Formats: sequence, structure tokens, C-alpha cells
Amino acid sequence: QLCPTYPSSVIVPFVDKQMILNSAKSRTKRRLPVLSFYNKETQTYLYRSSQPVTTLFATPDKDYLKELMFSGVDRNNGSKKLCIIDCRPKLYAAGNLTTGGSYEVNSKYHKVYYANIGNIHDARRAYQSNNEKKIKTYLEAITHAAKLGAQLMLDGHNVLVHCSDGWDRTAQVTALIKYLSDPY
Repeated sequence: QLCPTYPSSVIVPFVDKQMILNSAKSRTKRRLPVLSFYNKETQTYLYRSSQPVTTLFATPDKDYLKELMFSGVDRNNGSKKLCIIDCRPKLYAAGNLTTGGSYEVNSKYHKVYYANIGNIHDARRAYQSNNEKKIKTYLEAITHAAKLGAQLMLDGHNVLVHCSDGWDRTAQVTALIKYLSDPY
């Protein structure tokens, strides 16, 4: 099975099976980037996944990420990049190197944005403290990331959203991007 936590059918770019398997192996919990939403108006794609795993070499699924960038785009159009929204603060992303996680860096094919959204433990502490400022800050970070993703899609870029494991923050931001992007 490709990823035990994904549904039995997922939508991925039209690439060979080995590239898909390599991408799954290079992401925590095998959560490779899969399609979450297609914006018909802008002809852009929204993907979600988990973080890449630590490696001594370049991003192991860089060819797969290139395919995400080119989905629905003229391959000769060099102005478009895959925009990656890493929901974590950059410090958290770097800290995940100690546990086998990793993060992407900017390249000629993709641009990385850090959304600075605290993890689920930060969210729980904010709500348990009943501190309105902490709660508002957390919600604003999610909203800001979603507005960024929706704007990037409006500007014609395909977007990949992830955090560490692709759970809470990824689902929240991806769902809100879809809501903001869908004209219906």
C-alpha cells in the first residue's frame, strides 16, 4: 500500500509508478503530495503532504515536485514555480532534522513560504489558557497561510501545503484555501 493513512484512491500527477513510490518513501509516514483541489478558473492545483525525510542529498522527490509544478502549466513557461507552504515555523522545521524530518529549500523550481503556525501542542495550550490573544494569534496564522495559498493560486501557481506529518495544520490550511478559492 502506498500510504496507510490515505484513502485507497488518490490523484497524483501522470508519472511513472516508481516516481510515485520514491516520493512516498521520501516523505514522513509516506504521505506523498496528492491533489486536494483543482481551481478551474485559474487552472491551478492544490496539493498536500507531510514533510520530506532527512537525507544527505538533494530533496529525494525533486523530480516529483517538478511534476507538481508543471501540472496544468506550459512546460516552457519558466515564470511559474511550485509554491510550498510549510505550515511550521522555520525553527520547528529545522528542529525536525533531529527526528528524521526535513524541509525544502528554495530552488529554480519551487519557492518555500513558512507560515509560522505552532503545532497541535501550541494550539492546545492556547485554548486551555483561555488567553484570547494567544488564540487569536494562532487563528490569524492559519488564516494568513490560507490567504497566501489562495493568492498564489490566483496568481497562477500550483501550491503544496505541508507541516510535519501533514495532519492538523495541513488540513486546516488546505481546507481554508479551498474555501477561499472556490467561487461557488
